[in-house]
Amino acid sequence: MARDSSTSPEPSGARSRKEKKTKKERRRSRSRSRERSKDRRRRRERRHRRYSTESSDSDSSRERRRMRRKEKEKVSEVERLAEIERRKTAGDRQKEIESRTIEMETNKRIEELVARRVEEELERRRV
Repeated sequence: MARDSSTSPEPSGARSRKEKKTKKERRRSRSRSRERSKDRRRRRERRHRRYSTESSDSDSSRERRRMRRKEKEKVSEVERLAEIERRKTAGDRQKEIESRTIEMETNKRIEELVARRVEEELERRRV
């Protein structure tokens, strides 16, 4: 037969082991919950401090860091664009070299064809 703990004739100190464990677990759970709440509150406060409009030394140092970061981003952007331009001009130079080579080969073939036809024409005239 199961007894109801609220109507138990036993004193509160004489509870079963299971009830003590449950009470212990509840205490731990509350403690963890409080810790989580504190952590959330601290994080929220940090965020609010980070974005607050009050001016102070930390704000000015934060501003300097932000400006340095922006400057680095600008420099890296300039370097990135310069690299793109270098690749483009390198590609253009390569295309130019290839087109010159093709043109020279074409002129050489044309000269050979003309020389051969001239030779053939001379042969026909001799015969």
